[in-house]
Amino acid sequence: MAITFIQKRKSQNFLVLIFAVLILTIFFVLWFSGFFKKTENLLGEQPISAVPAKKIKINFDFLENNLIKDFTTYEDLPSFPATTDIGREVPFFLYK
Repeated sequence: MAITFIQKRKSQNFLVLIFAVLILTIFFVLWFSGFFKKTENLLGEQPISAVPAKKIKINFDFLENNLIKDFTTYEDLPSFPATTDIGREVPFFLYK
């Protein structure tokens, strides 16, 4: 039984080594690609000013139209007839 424990320990050490090499490789690729470098502003030290937002004006005059005033509202919707025979007994069977 001691042999299996030693084999598991060796495989775990090997996996830790692979993981460490992978992390170092990713770090060096990011370092040499300039990911950690500070970028300078293209306009110098001045930050880019934001464009002021346009004011939105909504025209509600269309609500005063006579066609819209003629619409009728339903206070109570008609109910549908209650039926229990909707669909098939077993919906997974093919039609014959």
